[in-house]
Amino acid sequence: MYLNKCFTSFPSSDHTCQVYDTDRKAFFNFRLVSKACRNESQYLFFRNFKIHDRTLLGPSLSSPMLERLRDRNGKTGEYVRHLKIGPFKDEDKFKLEILPLLETILRSVSNLQDLTWRVNCELPPALLNLFYELYPSAHLHWILKNRRFHPLDHSLLSSPQLYTLDAEIYATMPEQTGHSLSELEYIKNTVPNGLQVLRLSTIDVDGLVQRAQFENWEYVKYGHFDFKPGDQFPALSELALRQGDFALTEQNCNLWARTTSWERLERLDLPNGTSPQFIASLTNRAINLKYLRFHISTTNFMTRRQYRPYSGGNWLNAGVDTMSIMARFLASIKSLHTLDFAYEDNETLMRYLRFMLQSLHGSLKSLTISDMGGYDYFPMDPLPSGKPYWDPEQYQEVLELAPGLEHFDARIGTTNKVVGDWQGEDRYADVKKKWRTAKKTITASPKMKTQRAKRAQRMIL
Repeated sequence: MYLNKCFTSFPSSDHTCQVYDTDRKAFFNFRLVSKACRNESQYLFFRNFKIHDRTLLGPSLSSPMLERLRDRNGKTGEYVRHLKIGPFKDEDKFKLEILPLLETILRSVSNLQDLTWRVNCELPPALLNLFYELYPSAHLHWILKNRRFHPLDHSLLSSPQLYTLDAEIYATMPEQTGHSLSELEYIKNTVPNGLQVLRLSTIDVDGLVQRAQFENWEYVKYGHFDFKPGDQFPALSELALRQGDFALTEQNCNLWARTTSWERLERLDLPNGTSPQFIASLTNRAINLKYLRFHISTTNFMTRRQYRPYSGGNWLNAGVDTMSIMARFLASIKSLHTLDFAYEDNETLMRYLRFMLQSLHGSLKSLTISDMGGYDYFPMDPLPSGKPYWDPEQYQEVLELAPGLEHFDARIGTTNKVVGDWQGEDRYADVKKKWRTAKKTITASPKMKTQRAKRAQRMIL
């Protein structure tokens, strides 16, 4: 319908941008209408400008686009809104060929809103100052992966424009006292108040030589997020504590809860779980949460994974009613839209879901659940509590507890999968209809296999 309108009257730039953002097929069809349509929409290809070498086309596309940006008389620069630098496999080549051009590029992109720095080398102070001078209201996104054991860049970490910090940070294995050396305390004390997105994962410092080097970094201290009365911390819109050990004690949690406002928080990503005290401290505070991912691993981390999921023993052996803590937390959220929950034992997973989904009062639009591939236990681990699969009635019970779902993704065991997508009125369809329309890959239980065998035998006789 929109395209028919385009044929008779030329659309404004705002309309073209809207189609580009919402319907790429319609946008490319629009470009085929005429040369004028192509020219009118050309600028949209430069709104997100990426310079990298991580794909086969990356280098070949980056070079001519860089040339267009270097042309101060051209108009390409004024179209760029989001400039993304990196990642690079060959960072030496980046330093020689691209880094010297960045000053010219920054001066040519006159309407820049975001700069993403995904390079392991430091952003030169002169460039960082120029970015602040030319675009004081623009956001800086720092994505730091594969650090190659280099200290954090203080100028980037403390930049008042830093909006996103997505980083791997170093920490030593906990000592007998339970303490470890970490960069967390330095990050806590250095990030600006304007930080909105914080995503962290920890990497173990291995070996005596590496530890000795790590101890010589001036800012490394014992502790994690050791908040003190009077501390202040940015009011985040997204928090992700991913791979690694974030030892949040009850005191840490309560002090952190008081150092900032949690009402802005919309995304909370805890793929390795956290302590019950942290969840309890956010109850009645993170009330505007829209997205939650929370996975609980019960398995001995030294035998199953190279990283250390904090969630297992600390969550399960906390000596408190963790299901009630989780239920109260979810009940305090106004309207959670997306839940991704996993527990490494499908019977306990079901018990948690009954508590959790009843607390949400039907607000969910997307639900992803898993038993993390099935319970693969070792001699020192607790035995699984039940059968390694779900019956169809269990999936249907979950659908009944979460009416109005647009998306459902359940993976129980190593082979069983149920995925459903529903739009419009189908979101509120009868549970049995939703079950029928979902895509299912379910291995028959032993009981079902026995029944089928008996039925087949009776037909033969």
